Amino acid sequence: MSRSIKDEEARIVAEYLARRDRNDPSIYEAFLVASQVYVDKVSQDRQNRDMQRGWRRYLLPSLRIVARALLIIILSIKRIVPFNLGSERLLNRLGVWFMGKMISPEALEYILRHFHIEASLINFTARNCGASDVQEVNLRPLRVEELGDFDGINAIIRHDINIYNLILDVGYSKDAQTNKKKPLDELDFSPLYIGDIDVEWHRTRAVNFDLDTATYIMVVFLGVFLTDKDIERAVTSLQFDESLLATIANITGDDQFRYWTPMKFTNWLGYTSDIVRDLRWHMMVTEYAYNRLLELRDSNITEHEST
Repeated sequence: MSRSIKDEEARIVAEYLARRDRNDPSIYEAFLVASQVYVDKVSQDRQNRDMQRGWRRYLLPSLRIVARALLIIILSIKRIVPFNLGSERLLNRLGVWFMGKMISPEALEYILRHFHIEASLINFTARNCGASDVQEVNLRPLRVEELGDFDGINAIIRHDINIYNLILDVGYSKDAQTNKKKPLDELDFSPLYIGDIDVEWHRTRAVNFDLDTATYIMVVFLGVFLTDKDIERAVTSLQFDESLLATIANITGDDQFRYWTPMKFTNWLGYTSDIVRDLRWHMMVTEYAYNRLLELRDSNITEHEST
């Protein structure tokens, strides 16, 4: 971790500490300093600010019910009609417009960060599994405009395709060693990075929906504009967190990764009662895994420097 980031984290912690009231403890203060929350404090501070927006408190409770009902109706219709209903082109245009004009910069940053984090985990696995036929990915959008078309495919669809291809590459490879621990000093941690994301903090937005409120709205968008096949593939991709993190646990020898996956049993096919909650947990667990890998990297460097 760079000196500037450490200084910024120290400043944030000091500000929270100065506001602490032992008789009225803050939820967000606990989120920030809890020792087992594997999120860097700069990001957690921004997430805290986003979670305190009025939309989350006053709109989200009813929106959650409406969005879940709409999804059931939309998915039922798509299963019944004898042709594919969907438009990736409209999804590209409306999705980018919505994320650029209607959600908070903190929420947008979190979404863009997630693309980088998952790409980092996929590439870390590909780089360290010992097989040359397991391909890495390059989906690392830096701006909201890059969340639309990516090499001819919508970025969200490409995001799902990437995890499937990792699972398939490893499964078909004769050389991939995903059940064997490697010493930390033999692991390549260079795929772990987040690029220079630009969310245009001072850009004028019509509305600043928080991440959770925005996600419920966006999932309805996805339900409308994705085909039934794409929807089912996207939902099922959340199951692969178990495979991905189990592989990382095997390679690093750190079983902590196994305990975080909320969606158990990779080969279960179906829908839960709250797809958005599952998506949010997926985003959180990948962030935990990413930061745990950084912690392992840094501890290994420190250990070598002290010997």
